[in-house]
Amino acid sequence: VHTLLVPFVEALQQHFPALDLELTAEPSENLREHLRRGGIDIAFQTEPVLDPGTINKPLCEYRMGWIASADIGRVSLCDLAREPIITFPRGSQPYAAVEDAFRRVGTVPNRLHCVTSIAAIVRFVRAGLGVASLPIAAIRQELAAGSLSLIDTDVPLAPLRLYASYRPGLSSRLHDLIVEHAEQQVAAYCASEDHPTDIRSLSDQEL
Repeated sequence: VHTLLVPFVEALQQHFPALDLELTAEPSENLREHLRRGGIDIAFQTEPVLDPGTINKPLCEYRMGWIASADIGRVSLCDLAREPIITFPRGSQPYAAVEDAFRRVGTVPNRLHCVTSIAAIVRFVRAGLGVASLPIAAIRQELAAGSLSLIDTDVPLAPLRLYASYRPGLSSRLHDLIVEHAEQQVAAYCASEDHPTDIRSLSDQEL
């Protein structure tokens, strides 16, 4: 939503002017369930759907960062654990990455808040309610404006992967074409000088 959605939808409107879109932004777990039940045609989410017959295409990998409301310099993860940590919901890939990072240094955060919305997480951090794990590409404007700062820590966060998942059926060819356009938008975004390391294309891989 915060990086690739607008150019992707623009490309779809250009190439498929008669296509009606219905978009929903929900946690990956919900999207996977909607896909299983036939409620949506394609899910763009952070983990592959491992149901038999489901097609999963890795699209890209976002660099994650520890984010604060002010520049606090270099901080060890053990010291960061004393602060309230804000991340995505339990069961999500970002939540697991946060848990793994603290596990690697033998500690746990004093408080761990789970929020589904990047926009809400940004507002909480800017209000001084904690530090967060976020995809850097999604908050480039805030980092450039100085309203958010990237924390230098001794333990980096695992990157966040994005997959396109869909089930074969009568519209499989259309789904293939839509995902191909998504791959093209990822490649164009990654080639941009504004995002040289924030996001890496994975379009040459397939599950």
